[in-house]
Amino acid sequence: MKQKLVTEIAFSPDIRDKWPSSAFSAEAYLLKEGPVPWSVRVELWAPPDATGKAFAWLSFLSKSAPYAELPLGSWFELRMGRTTLGQATLRVFPKTATAFKENDFIGDPAAPVRSAA
Repeated sequence: MKQKLVTEIAFSPDIRDKWPSSAFSAEAYLLKEGPVPWSVRVELWAPPDATGKAFAWLSFLSKSAPYAELPLGSWFELRMGRTTLGQATLRVFPKTATAFKENDFIGDPAAPVRSAA
């Protein structure tokens, strides 16, 4: 199962007449990755507002994509070929097996941290 990230997308005003209104595929250019694009699927929650902003589920199509290394608030460029669609900003990170840890200090305060159930 692919991880879906909550992103806020600011579409480029240069392509206002071509803004997507539902789901689309694009290339994500992560800043630290350099010129190498990653294929993504974007599912808009609603069409962009008058300023070109929309919230969406974004998922990387490759399991080896470095999305887990992206900090909240980081942004990356979305393109289709040479056309820049806009910028996506990571707003909420999904829960993963390693993302959340818990420790029940009441039962045994010296116990090591364990994965949440």
